[in-house]
Amino acid sequence: MQSTRFVFNTTLESKRSALKSHTDRVTECFVPSKMTSKRHNVPWINRSLRCLCRKKNRFYKKGRRSGSPSSWTRYKESKTAVTKSLREARNNYIGSIINTAFRDNDTKVFWRFIKSQCNDCLGITLLKSGDHPVADASSKAEIQNHQFKLVFSKEDTNTVPNLRGPRFPSISNITIDSYGVGKLLSNVSANKASGADNIPCSV
Repeated sequence: MQSTRFVFNTTLESKRSALKSHTDRVTECFVPSKMTSKRHNVPWINRSLRCLCRKKNRFYKKGRRSGSPSSWTRYKESKTAVTKSLREARNNYIGSIINTAFRDNDTKVFWRFIKSQCNDCLGITLLKSGDHPVADASSKAEIQNHQFKLVFSKEDTNTVPNLRGPRFPSISNITIDSYGVGKLLSNVSANKASGADNIPCSV
């Protein structure tokens, strides 16, 4: 990778852009990444449980092909065993999350699991324009804007008094050194989302 030479006689914005470009190149070259999928994203299902599920599916297909009572009996027994194993694995996983949260005094993983189990519907529900329900976002925005205009009160700006605020003395120039910047960066949590610069906090 080519080294980046910073020029110190340029403007502050040029220095920021150069630092941002260098950080992006370093992150792209040396920070590993992977593609993730939400399919089968159930943390308590391990390899043995997947084998049981595949075995149950084989019994089901065999029962449909043959139609024999013995095949359907084996499928029902396998289905009961899989359901019991899945329930036990889920309970054990939740128990381990709770125990870890109390032991390490860190409830982040627990609340992340609770949030993943919620099926709350995000967004604005159906609104009515007269007697007609409205579903599209643009019409919902118009209905809300109309409602806000009805309840908005207009003040008479001619009667507003001119309040004088407190006078603060001017301060001297602020000195920024590498120690102060390093101290602030060391307090950044690596688990937080990146800011407007899109630089990961771990970086």
